[in-house]
Amino acid sequence: MADTFVIQQFIIFFVAVMLGLIIGIAFEVVDVFRMFKRISRFVQLLIDLLFCVGATALVFFTLLLYNWGEVRVHIFLGIGTGALLYYLLLHRILRCLLVWTFKKSIAAIRFVTRPFIIVGHFLLKCAKKISSIISRMEAAGRQLQKNISFPRKKKE
Repeated sequence: MADTFVIQQFIIFFVAVMLGLIIGIAFEVVDVFRMFKRISRFVQLLIDLLFCVGATALVFFTLLLYNWGEVRVHIFLGIGTGALLYYLLLHRILRCLLVWTFKKSIAAIRFVTRPFIIVGHFLLKCAKKISSIISRMEAAGRQLQKNISFPRKKKE
């Protein structure tokens, strides 16, 4: 009986380590996103707040699933160990991979949207030209109308 309890606690500790790794990876994704997107301090604060709420919810639901919601010291040690392992072993590799992925994604999006932007600029120039021609024709028509006098019918 005591054997299964100890094994169960080791499994829970391992799950907590994995949870720390997952939270570290999620933080890295958010951090790299912030590196590529310039956002205000207030939005950064909101993103950090949402990240903390999400990480807390993830820990809470994991504890409910594996440990019936019991919070023990080895859970926090496991999460800290997982985060530390992530930072020591995977941080540089994953950061380089994420930066490369973001750069390639941005380049692909620009490549795909570039023809639409070019066509949009061309259509905008055409619309401005047509608008200019129409306004000149309208002004010329008004001028012509002023210059031409139409005979009036006489009242009988």
